Amino acid sequence: TYRGYAVRSVRSFAVRATVLLTTVALVCSTANAVLTTYSDRSLFLAALPGAAEFESFEDEALDLDVGSRTISTSTSSIEFLGDSGATFGVSNIVAGGRGPTHGVQYLQAGFIGTSRVLFEFPSPVLAFGIDVVDKNVNDLDGLIGDLTLNGAIDPGPEANVQFWGVIATPDLAFTKVGFAGLGPSVPGDTFALDNVVFVNAIPEPHSLSLLFLGGLALAWRRRPSC
Repeated sequence: TYRGYAVRSVRSFAVRATVLLTTVALVCSTANAVLTTYSDRSLFLAALPGAAEFESFEDEALDLDVGSRTISTSTSSIEFLGDSGATFGVSNIVAGGRGPTHGVQYLQAGFIGTSRVLFEFPSPVLAFGIDVVDKNVNDLDGLIGDLTLNGAIDPGPEANVQFWGVIATPDLAFTKVGFAGLGPSVPGDTFALDNVVFVNAIPEPHSLSLLFLGGLALAWRRRPSC
């Protein structure tokens, strides 16, 4: 009947419109994807795209040990892949130009060879920042998911506090971020990591609209015809 034809036409249009809008949104968002790194904590905090959350390891048990392992905090899971003899864990020892930048506890990580520390969040984040205190002169690579930002951080001379932060557009929201040593040719070094700040990602308005349209189209398709 004409009514049945009209209903089917409207359903087909709703589905095509949803697919078209989704495609347009993906194309636009991909073109605007940006990762911005910061070395100034004040500028980083001023540019945050949402409410900040913090982790300074003050509520964690002291558990400094040798070898690869994973520890869990109230905000993230932190994996350490360390070469032989590398230390890792929560510490309150202030020595060799290494110590906390907030409170009395911090995360200590020994980077020997290809050792790395990886923070993993339960849901995507748009921003991550951290204080790094160097015991000696050495460099670290910043890691965002599977992306390595070569030479992203240079803590500088002994006892120098360096801030490292990254803010992503929603298209590049990430769940993993960390640091890696520069390889076997670089002497080992030990770092203090502290005063973490991050921002959880939330769906953008256009994403919510697309989800609504998709659900509406699906419900319309399932509506029984007369």
